[in-house]
Amino acid sequence: MARSAIDSVTGSAWQAVDTLVREVKEKIATGIWPPGYRLPPERDLAADLGVARNTLRRGLKQLEGEGHIERHVGRGSFVAEQRSDRDLSIEALIARAIDASPADIIEIRVLLEPWAASLAAMRASAQDLVTIRECVEKCQQVTDLSAFAYWDAKFHEAIIASTGNRLLECLFAVVTMSRRQAGWKALDHRPEMLALRPGFEEEHRELYNAISERNMSQAANVARTHLRSVRNAIEGTEASSGDR
Repeated sequence: MARSAIDSVTGSAWQAVDTLVREVKEKIATGIWPPGYRLPPERDLAADLGVARNTLRRGLKQLEGEGHIERHVGRGSFVAEQRSDRDLSIEALIARAIDASPADIIEIRVLLEPWAASLAAMRASAQDLVTIRECVEKCQQVTDLSAFAYWDAKFHEAIIASTGNRLLECLFAVVTMSRRQAGWKALDHRPEMLALRPGFEEEHRELYNAISERNMSQAANVARTHLRSVRNAIEGTEASSGDR
């Protein structure tokens, strides 16, 4: 089975990204790169900083997510007006987070949900298991994609809630809000998703079984497999949409 991009990034690669990010932040903080400064083209910037282009792209994505730079298709990357601490309020962070792309959403889900599934296998109460099972059954019973998407989200929320970790539950609530935005909803409701439902439903059942059997490693593995299926579906529907 092919590994995800996240799985394939080595520790040394992340260290290179961290070093790159620190160097760029220093240039911005010292005024070498003032607000509005246009960064050199990727090839030149990678050479100037002594990094591979894939390392540069990861670093630029992180810097963009933190609000240090702005990237515009066809125009390039620019140093952003630096935010004050007040701009990093909970409300501001949530507002930025819920505008995440489907690719960003699935990346964070790949990080959070396998671990959450293993916690659920250890901590879920009898009532938690009833709630998770009910969501599995509802996913199987409903006939339209809107209802399936609703109960699919409830299934994953129920697993997160069963961990008993309040911070994790809050983080996942932001993920859920992001899923309600137009980009993800459009993918959820594409006709191609009908053919994928049986596979998703089977993975839901397997995940519930692993949690109810208190098999932590199996729960994490099934969650990881399920999210790979979701990621592949997203990539497939996005490609299909782009061809039309």
